[in-house]
Amino acid sequence: ANYAFNKAHAVCYAVVAYQTAYLKCHYPLEYFSALLTSVLGSQTKVAEYIAECNARGIRVLPPDINESRMTFSTSGKDIRFGLLALKNVGVHFLEHILAERRHGKFTSFDDFINRLSATELNRRMVEALIKGGAFDCLGKYRSQLLAVHDAMIERALQKGKDNLEGQLDMFSSVMAVSDVTPKFKYPNLPEVSAKEKLKMEKEVAGMCFSGNLLDSYSKHVEKLGAKKISELL
Repeated sequence: ANYAFNKAHAVCYAVVAYQTAYLKCHYPLEYFSALLTSVLGSQTKVAEYIAECNARGIRVLPPDINESRMTFSTSGKDIRFGLLALKNVGVHFLEHILAERRHGKFTSFDDFINRLSATELNRRMVEALIKGGAFDCLGKYRSQLLAVHDAMIERALQKGKDNLEGQLDMFSSVMAVSDVTPKFKYPNLPEVSAKEKLKMEKEVAGMCFSGNLLDSYSKHVEKLGAKKISELL
């Protein structure tokens, strides 16, 4: 009313508001999945809406290379984080991953690297998936994957280059016939610290899945009787 809002426009907003309220009440998982997908380009908004989900008792599950779709989606009584919401991860790269996944889930990180063609692999995007925890389901520590992913991608690129140039020796011919690629040897490294893991998730997803950066200070916060900012507001 302060700036002469058009009545017809106001009616449209009112109808959309009622429809939205209905969906939010009766189909909260689908509603919030769509809402989160609509703000994929803004990590701040994604984090804000995920906090709203948590407040309503809706869990947003971390990214998973075998379960996540490109956008946010429902997963039982939860919502699964969309891979496109990860920083530095592009649409075309994810399209190749999802197309390959239709032939079967990835059984290991080696399997993931070997099933994507050399031209589809992107170091920066693979690193973002590792940091976001998308490969945690495959049984290797993030520390191990971060240590070897460069070399594994380089091996895949070299293999693709050799095949294009026809550089096949007796051993590679045997490998091509049997379609077997030797497994990469992972270094015996401990997992990154909980704090480092949270920092990685915050960097690429704008939020933390493995806990909260303040978890280690919770006892002190409780002892000091500190109030939450939301309570103060």
